[in-house]
Amino acid sequence: MDALSNSTFEPMCLSRNPIEITVDAFDPDVVNRAGIRYYLDVFLPSYYRASTFEKKATQEASEQPPYMIGTSKVFPGATFSIEELIDSYLGIKPPTFGQSKISVCPEATVNFYTAYKAKKGTTEQSGTGQILWAIKGGIQEEYFAEWKDTFFTNYIGARRSFLTFQDTTKKVRKDAPEYLYWLSNISPTPAKITTRVEVTYEDNTSEVISRAELSGIIPYTVYCVPVGPTVLGLGALPKVVKSYKVWLSNEFQQRLTEARQYDIDYSYERNIRYIIYQNSIGGFDTICLTGQATENVKVSRQVFEREQPFNYSPTFSERTTNRVNGFRELIVNTGWISKKELWKYHDLMLTKQVILVTDREYIPLVIVNDSLLKEQDDDNLTGREITFEYSNRETNVTPLPIAAAKVERPTSWRPYQYGGCLLDANGRRAGLQQVNIIEKYYLDTGAGVKPLQIKPNTPDSEGYIPPVPTNACALSTTPYLSVAINRVGSYTRNNCPNGQTGSKAVVVVPAQAYGSELSQADANAKAEAAWSRLNTQEYANNPANGATCSIAPELYAIAGGVPAGKFNYRWFDKSGGDSGGQLYGGPGAYGTSADVVYGVGWAIQSNTNPASVKYPQGSNDCILPCDSGGFDYRMTMGGNLLQKTIKLYYNGVLKVNRVVTPAEFQANNYYVTVTFPTPIPSSATVYLSVE
Repeated sequence: MDALSNSTFEPMCLSRNPIEITVDAFDPDVVNRAGIRYYLDVFLPSYYRASTFEKKATQEASEQPPYMIGTSKVFPGATFSIEELIDSYLGIKPPTFGQSKISVCPEATVNFYTAYKAKKGTTEQSGTGQILWAIKGGIQEEYFAEWKDTFFTNYIGARRSFLTFQDTTKKVRKDAPEYLYWLSNISPTPAKITTRVEVTYEDNTSEVISRAELSGIIPYTVYCVPVGPTVLGLGALPKVVKSYKVWLSNEFQQRLTEARQYDIDYSYERNIRYIIYQNSIGGFDTICLTGQATENVKVSRQVFEREQPFNYSPTFSERTTNRVNGFRELIVNTGWISKKELWKYHDLMLTKQVILVTDREYIPLVIVNDSLLKEQDDDNLTGREITFEYSNRETNVTPLPIAAAKVERPTSWRPYQYGGCLLDANGRRAGLQQVNIIEKYYLDTGAGVKPLQIKPNTPDSEGYIPPVPTNACALSTTPYLSVAINRVGSYTRNNCPNGQTGSKAVVVVPAQAYGSELSQADANAKAEAAWSRLNTQEYANNPANGATCSIAPELYAIAGGVPAGKFNYRWFDKSGGDSGGQLYGGPGAYGTSADVVYGVGWAIQSNTNPASVKYPQGSNDCILPCDSGGFDYRMTMGGNLLQKTIKLYYNGVLKVNRVVTPAEFQANNYYVTVTFPTPIPSSATVYLSVE
């Protein structure tokens, strides 16, 4: 099996679950809130993969009523739900009959952004949100709250899953049409994907082979990968195949996805039918039905009567049929299935697309059942009956053979809609300009085919026109590029040898790692989201990310030294909290927002004096003035029912060694203050530990 690629995965919205946009409240200082209205504009691409956006809808709302928490009045603003609008622009393309190549589902995902206005009279507040991506799919409502923000990063991404919940080991028949759908919310985006197959023969030997491949991979796109035994050509191999594993690899033969195993079932079944249906999260799954089936024809007739002439003959028809429509009904038993497989039929009952596999085409069906017994106590092997109707009505019956291929007038495809710059998975221009829409035309005359035939220009399709390199789309031309983020993470390295103390790693997102066509705030928001995904225990435990193990961490050194008249403040809380992250000093440490303050913590962030030196709570390696200007530096720490030991070092020399008991915390409203001894030496390294 190929080695795993070094990849990260980007979040997505699910269009079949709530997509809610909350707009901050209009100025809370306004007492009379009658007449305040909120408006949300929703913008989607002008056409397939366009870099320009069009306003598709405007929603209007009033604000939610304010409420009290203690003595504070909370203004929740207004919330808009836009999932139905987004979902209406999306669709999942089913596989095609006999498909052997990887195909693109161009309408399965879309990017969008919102802009809001809050108005009262002639006064208006406005803003623009960041660009988000949505996929046509959803997760079960009872799990949505816990997975809504992390499903595509911590579940699909962490497992490198395809868009299916079927077991990673599945029994299939040798003629089964199997498909896997893969979402390219992956960074870096591969230039090419290849279907890799590890085949195990009946003699227990194995080999890895490559099958379908596709170049020109587009970020945030769904791909359909055929993986049935027939299209993989397993029947043509020199030995009998017992099982096979399938995964996707990039151009460097690094594995991008999970490996799914298929065990081939050669047993005899009298009745075999295959149903392909759209699952909940955006793919198509196959179910093999081995029970008995019946097929009925239901007919509706329009009959009218006409007046008999005076001299009518016996052959005259007084009542005659004007129109006949036939609908075929298919009633199928599943065959014996295990209890753990019943969830698939629950998923099938909620689908919007069902396909019956025949010997010459995929035929669309509609499920007729309005209920299904999902589960019953003491079930082991069980079965269910499902009723389908063929989607298309019938007016004629002609049992014809498969027609021979016909000779058609030669055609080709040409650009119809030129797009903007091709963007990578991080929203930056990739140095290529793309053709978004192509048109079919006749080669002999150059005239367009009538009626007009246009389609998205995707790498899998006939007539695909690849993007062309251009300096006008170089990375440097990206309108907005993110700024660098170098911030100490939240996690302390915890895999150090016994007797050593781990430090926190600096989580780094380089400058220009993310881009936007919309705004600087959007580019920076993408970088912040990336920082949050990197900020994990696994990141801190990786020595390559800078977190160290020290026997005496208080003896640390700063590269290049600490400036004269300043000290470097570093802290470590063994419990993993940020107790040492609140340090206050300066002439006006607890004065007004205009006073000079120095320190680290939430309470000073609203200070507006340009002479202040302030860092966000939890910051580490902070450079602060040694002279606090009259108000000595003090570290405030919250407590609980645990005893804590606080140690403070100047240049490795212990200055404070204090044990705080639970009783002391309780007596001081669950916090204590530690005052730093003065003077603090110039260019000192200060270290505070909490255990």
